[in-house]
Amino acid sequence: MLAVQNTSRQFLSTPLVCHLSRRWKFKKKHFQTSKKLGPEVRALQFFDRYYSPIFGKQWPSIRIALLSRPKYCALVNNLSRSRDDIIADLSSLGAYDINRPKKKAPKKKKVKKDGYEKDNEIESHEEAALNEQTSEISERRNDMDSSLSEDNTHSDTEERDDVDIHSDSEDEDIYSGRVGQVINMHDFIPPAKVYTQDELTLQTQQEQSLPVEDGEEVIQIIPRRDLKIPPELRVHIFPKRNVSTFKKPVGAGYYLMDAASLLPVFALSLTSNCRVLDLCSGPGGKALAMMQTMNIEQLTCVDISLSRLRRVRSVMDRYLGGVGHIIDYHHMNGIRWVAANPDVIYDRVLVDVPCTTDRHVLSPDEEDSIFKPARTKERLQLPKLQQELLKSGMQCCKPGGAVVYSTCTLSPGQNDQVVYAAIMDLHHNSEMQFVIEDLSCLVDAFRNVYYFDNHCKYGQLVLPHLAANFGPMYIAKIRRLN
Repeated sequence: MLAVQNTSRQFLSTPLVCHLSRRWKFKKKHFQTSKKLGPEVRALQFFDRYYSPIFGKQWPSIRIALLSRPKYCALVNNLSRSRDDIIADLSSLGAYDINRPKKKAPKKKKVKKDGYEKDNEIESHEEAALNEQTSEISERRNDMDSSLSEDNTHSDTEERDDVDIHSDSEDEDIYSGRVGQVINMHDFIPPAKVYTQDELTLQTQQEQSLPVEDGEEVIQIIPRRDLKIPPELRVHIFPKRNVSTFKKPVGAGYYLMDAASLLPVFALSLTSNCRVLDLCSGPGGKALAMMQTMNIEQLTCVDISLSRLRRVRSVMDRYLGGVGHIIDYHHMNGIRWVAANPDVIYDRVLVDVPCTTDRHVLSPDEEDSIFKPARTKERLQLPKLQQELLKSGMQCCKPGGAVVYSTCTLSPGQNDQVVYAAIMDLHHNSEMQFVIEDLSCLVDAFRNVYYFDNHCKYGQLVLPHLAANFGPMYIAKIRRLN
């Protein structure tokens, strides 16, 4: 009994030791507890930072349109046996052919409301359509905005809104105290300023977001020409402010695509018996539209992505069937393909280059977004790749032929800057001469279909807008002289 009591006393006097798991011994670091941003939020953060100063008051409207449901057109298949019935069905839905616009009805008297003039007839319809679109995207936009606001206190790079990377005001004279002294070539001279990787990335992004300025050499822009759109091209869309959608095609009667993607095809001005090169062909909508003009003698489709090239071939086989013998497919880098075929020239060349795809990167369903951290270097090198692709397309264009350069981004560094750099490079390093062909005829012909930006120097830019949610799409036309 005494032994039991002594044992109990000894046990109670022994201090209790609490063994904790190793994972709870230390406080988690900031990067372990902070919420990770998806690539779509990073993309929106990038756009807010660099596009807002460029587009000013237009940016909120563009931003909402990019986050909302895009608008599509119906490209009618001329080889379909029921083509006329399909056109009648599309017209009965309220869609019209943009190649055969309806005559404008006389304008009705306008009334002022909240300081703006609006037509009595469309006022209520416009408000209902915009309210429907706004309510549809408000939840998604709020989620992305909340993610951005949470990240403002965590992102070290994004806090530097007022940093001027090109400013040397903070750099002191590192040679002070050495005046009058002879500096040995083996002496260590510290750098004036050391940049981090984030600062170098920020500097590159700022340079790519600047509009093109007038340099010492000016590219000639030839006067506008009449726009010639083949009448065989039948494209139906719903009017502005009409948010109706087309049914998914069951057969091969029509093809749904962004109507802004047709502008590069319009700009090519395809005539009979044209030999055309589609340098970055995937996913195939523009190639199909070119074939629907019935003016193609030979079409060459080149793409570095095998899956995208297979998609092009699948679209062509489905909609064109027996005319596939005039289409060539090449799975190769466009730059290498042109270099490997220096003697092959074309009447028209379409260079629809890879870009940041401003609309698609804002979708959370985008799997391989260019705004993933692992693809930052690739994104910064896009303008260089675009310039090389455009130069390759210009080199295989015959004298008197035309090259159309297009992107689906709002970035000046991927649009006007690339066009200027490619023309200047070939001007200095070859005997080829090129001029820019004015595309204001596109604006005049389709100002009732699209919303155009008026700040581009060498091309035209379609801006997304809730009333006509197409694009973005940049188009520039280059003509070879010799």
